Amino acid sequence: MTAAIEAVFARFGGDLVDPPIVMPAALPLELSGEAVRARLCIFTDNHNRDVALRPDLTLPLALDEISKRRAGRTGQQTSRYASRVFRLPASSDDPAEFVQIGCERYGDVSGPEIDAEIYAAVVDASAAGGASAGLSRFGDLAIFDAFVGTLGLQKSVEDTLRRAFREDGGISAVLNGAPGKSNAFAAQLKNVSAADAEALVSEMMDVAGIELVGTRRLEEVVTRLLEQANDGDISAVSDEIRTTLNELVNIDVEMTAAVDRLAALAKTAGSSSVDDALNALASRHDRILKETPSFLQNARFSVTFGRRFNYYDGFVFEISDPDGDPARPFGAGGRYDRLLAKLSNKDVDTSAIGGVVRPDRLPAGVSQP
Repeated sequence: MTAAIEAVFARFGGDLVDPPIVMPAALPLELSGEAVRARLCIFTDNHNRDVALRPDLTLPLALDEISKRRAGRTGQQTSRYASRVFRLPASSDDPAEFVQIGCERYGDVSGPEIDAEIYAAVVDASAAGGASAGLSRFGDLAIFDAFVGTLGLQKSVEDTLRRAFREDGGISAVLNGAPGKSNAFAAQLKNVSAADAEALVSEMMDVAGIELVGTRRLEEVVTRLLEQANDGDISAVSDEIRTTLNELVNIDVEMTAAVDRLAALAKTAGSSSVDDALNALASRHDRILKETPSFLQNARFSVTFGRRFNYYDGFVFEISDPDGDPARPFGAGGRYDRLLAKLSNKDVDTSAIGGVVRPDRLPAGVSQP
């Protein structure tokens, strides 16, 4: 089974790689969000640094690609893998160690054609592994950004809404909160530099005898406090815009109805500038429906789908057993065009998309090493 799955991704060419198992714990903590925090295998190395076993292959391969591009690598490149990853189980049915088979593609034109091609590869690989059917769920994290950018809001308000979007129920909480309500301590940090804020928070914690809990780091606490301190004035957002945003984040429809539903909302809100994002979504869905129809019965699209993984910034998908738990997908993938620039301090800026299959979750399953 494993060889058959690998053969599907091999059609993209590229190198078969196995990146380092251990990575700085800060990377998945900062980039994967709360969805991964409780499942990371974290320990302290012999240099007293917090490190983690890789929870996926995307992050270590992104670091590897950055290194190679700094050394002169250019153009479209593919890295393939069939390697172990490590996550603390979310349920008794899940192993802490399992294999992911897939690929990451860098430097392609970022568009619907490649998106559909990656989805098709994951479908084909799943079928090669024994899956005769699948329930597909789709999202596009660029849709929310596109809408927010057309509403004429202050940049600080846009930034606040985009951060809230990444949190479960965040948009509703921000829009429906009491006007003017804020964190009093965070407000004192407005326009304070990160270094000064960290020193102030550290001193306050020492005086109060407060200790960090779990895997929280001081830098994370300070970053969130600074975000709160510089949040935009949500009370100035009109009722019409509040209604539009609440309707937007609650869109969860059949895949074939997604574009019409979003277009109708855009027309009502006067957001004609989202046409490019909706045209890309329509083109992607058309290609997927035409080229890979086998796993699309009851397929759904949700505006908020995929937001819990902070490095994704566009097309995202998961495929699960139609008769099983949708929270346990056997196939997944998505686009993360801004990740390499973020990890490299903008030294390397290239498009990126990946797709992966978990053989242990396929109907036939495989034993773990």
